[in-house]
Amino acid sequence: MIKYQAPDRSPNASRRAAAGTGGDRLPTLAAVARAAGPEFVSLVEMPAGDLQTVSGSVLIDPTARPLPFPGAIALAIGLSMSGKRLESKLQEIKDAGYVAVVYKANGASDEGLRLTAHTVGMALFRASDSVPWDQLMEIMNAAVAPHRESGRTLVDIRPGDLFDLANTVASQAGGAVAIADPEQTILAYSTLPDQPIDDTRRDSILRLQVPRSAENDADYRLVHAARDVVSVPNEEPSLRRSAIAIRAGDVVLGSLWLLETASNPNADAARFLREAANVAALHILHRRTAYVSTLARQIDLVKPLLFEPGRVELAAIRLGISADTIRIVAVSVWPPQATHRTRCSPG
Repeated sequence: MIKYQAPDRSPNASRRAAAGTGGDRLPTLAAVARAAGPEFVSLVEMPAGDLQTVSGSVLIDPTARPLPFPGAIALAIGLSMSGKRLESKLQEIKDAGYVAVVYKANGASDEGLRLTAHTVGMALFRASDSVPWDQLMEIMNAAVAPHRESGRTLVDIRPGDLFDLANTVASQAGGAVAIADPEQTILAYSTLPDQPIDDTRRDSILRLQVPRSAENDADYRLVHAARDVVSVPNEEPSLRRSAIAIRAGDVVLGSLWLLETASNPNADAARFLREAANVAALHILHRRTAYVSTLARQIDLVKPLLFEPGRVELAAIRLGISADTIRIVAVSVWPPQATHRTRCSPG
């Protein structure tokens, strides 16, 4: 499900976007590009320079008028890379306060878009075609998060924002952080600049899944069975990896991993991981609750279309679709548990 970040509408939003508040400093376009990583986005046009600061990111519909969001990056799904209205559309986005647009080329030439963006004065991030938009949204949200000059605390984190949690722990511990579920799916990872990285971390981030191997499976079983921080063997001698299980009582919800340089480890890293694991449990449970709640609402909206003919029109209105366009297709396998067989006859 795609996450939308609502812009701040308060009177002071523009001033905060320009200067930052509460000890925050806003990242530049260059910093966002580094934090997001070249595997996901590349800063390909920057007419005003890459030192332009960024206040947030939001998904926009290129066919609709964008909502004002000073200093934001617009993730433009389906943005046309040519056409008569391209210049006016980019100008419209710029006039709404946006400083950059994220787009996908999908194998096509983006020369026209880049020339037009240069004329308008709009920075461009070209996103990897293979990365889903919902994942890009998570990455950009984390990459543009304000950086605390005085160091962020765990209580400042928005409920369910595991990327913010990973960045906070990484800032405190001085290493690279990843959060995984019990099935070794990557839920979040830190995106701060100049973090240590090895092949396992790189592959895990690219796939959002820890590479399957007997060694990795054994490491996760070790972490899940332990009640404290565990030192995990690492193939790269210049790096060290430690981890702790994230629990709700006796139930393992996931694990928190720290990769740091072996020559300069943080003496307080274990304490940071213990504290963060307790907080992470709440965030994971919050995400689960929010997901179940959203799923229940979606089921409630769709159910009348399938089972309550008298409420079809109202349900369609609530879903934003036309009742006249609804078609229901049912697919079944018969007989049950049927298997396909190939019959061979002699040549």
